[in-house]
Amino acid sequence: MTHELAPLVTMVGLVARSDDPATLHDATVDGVSFVATMTGIGMRAAADATARVLAAGVDHVIVVGIAGASRPISRSVPSSCRRRCSTRRRDPPRARPNRRCAGRGLIRSSDDFLTDDAALEALVADGVVALDMETAAVAAVCEAAGVPWSVFRSISDRHVTSWSTPPCGR
Repeated sequence: MTHELAPLVTMVGLVARSDDPATLHDATVDGVSFVATMTGIGMRAAADATARVLAAGVDHVIVVGIAGASRPISRSVPSSCRRRCSTRRRDPPRARPNRRCAGRGLIRSSDDFLTDDAALEALVADGVVALDMETAAVAAVCEAAGVPWSVFRSISDRHVTSWSTPPCGR
């Protein structure tokens, strides 16, 4: 979404190739070329956006943006992702260990906006720390192309009923 891309535009000076919302944006920082785009919302949109970025010749894809939390956390660097209705976990390749960005837990991707308390509790029990609508699709396209990928998500909303303490300190 636009508000997810905007910080990158500012931070690295990304320049849009056109006025099309699905356009690629380019920047070079310290000799490193960056290509960015918005995935849109959903698995198909994310797969299509990933194909556009890979066609531009990138050698690593990084998914950034927002996700929903299945438990109280402020950010998510998941160790794996899984598509709804699949038991296959996709693990981002780790070029080198980094304690600050060490992955923890599982992000579940689907086109569903999940609000059912029992279903969310089952996901938490399975190690799911965040929910999104894109990461597993990006991972699948990258893996099929042999391109490494990473994911960093900020949490936009939380599953409040599963908290042991009420929100806002009440």
